[in-house]
Amino acid sequence: RIKARRFFQYAQLFPEFDGKFVFIGDDGQGDLEAVRQLLAATSPSGVAWCALRAVRRNHQFVIDREQQAQLVQAMRAEFGEGPRGRPRFFYFAEYVELTQQLGEAGWLAEEEVQQVQVQVQVEEVVARRRWELARARKVAENP
Repeated sequence: RIKARRFFQYAQLFPEFDGKFVFIGDDGQGDLEAVRQLLAATSPSGVAWCALRAVRRNHQFVIDREQQAQLVQAMRAEFGEGPRGRPRFFYFAEYVELTQQLGEAGWLAEEEVQQVQVQVQVEEVVARRRWELARARKVAENP
């Protein structure tokens, strides 16, 4: 309730962004209730779309993929579509997946989706290189 209330306060402070705000939460913190409140609100609700990140515990999703798909279907049926027939609810495991979904739904242009994908690849290469350097240092320090 606090997250939704805070969201509505921000929407009132910035009315020029009505319908342009997004809400991204996760399925491990009770954010589903906030999403329901935000999507149920009529203008000026401020929310364009909402998304939930699938939380993993011990390498397994808290809510399995089948239940996630059912929730997406139910939420979209309950709250309908946004401008130009675009869905307003998304569920994702990785942010690149959300980006792809937003592109398919028309919230992001293809070039924006590609930019995110390229950036993710760059970050993966950088992370892998940092790990390799740290491992090389450790081996050098302990021959």
